[in-house]
Amino acid sequence: MVRTSRKRLLSIPFAAVIALTAGLAPPTASFATTSPTVSAAESLVDLVRGADTVVLASVSDKQARWEGKRIVTEYRVAVQRTLKGNDASTHTIVEPGGEVQEPFPVAMRIEGVPDLQPGSDVVLFLKHNADGTAFIYALSQGAIIVKSEEKPRAHFVVRGGHRVQLDVFLHDVDEAVRTSVTHERR
Repeated sequence: MVRTSRKRLLSIPFAAVIALTAGLAPPTASFATTSPTVSAAESLVDLVRGADTVVLASVSDKQARWEGKRIVTEYRVAVQRTLKGNDASTHTIVEPGGEVQEPFPVAMRIEGVPDLQPGSDVVLFLKHNADGTAFIYALSQGAIIVKSEEKPRAHFVVRGGHRVQLDVFLHDVDEAVRTSVTHERR
């Protein structure tokens, strides 16, 4: 039998009451709980097949905003190399969650949604919406951060717990693109 403390059961409603009565949250604030975000592990071929665009890009801008009653973060990325699909020089990506300051500071985090940082390089597996914006396919699995070392000068990604040189990983993505195209023609 799993025991849950009474303090834990009361913590969310109690925090909501305290925030409302202390004037820390507006009277219209809502406090909700969500279930965990789950995404099955995707192979590289599955990521390529699921995405309509795959790019190596630099994150140039990150802006969170209210969209109705939820917070979204809009990223702008500058494409360094297109591996599959839309050959645009930039992409606008909109993901749920983020942190806004107006009308009061609040953050919304969703497990599994990547939090990209301006200045970082990343391999992105994207799906495009009808309005031209994109989202990252397969949550954080579809955003593979490029890491760097000064000595020796090396760029690499971590995939499946293993360090892979960037040029080798990009070659593997190219191979997966060829495999998926061959598979789709059958």
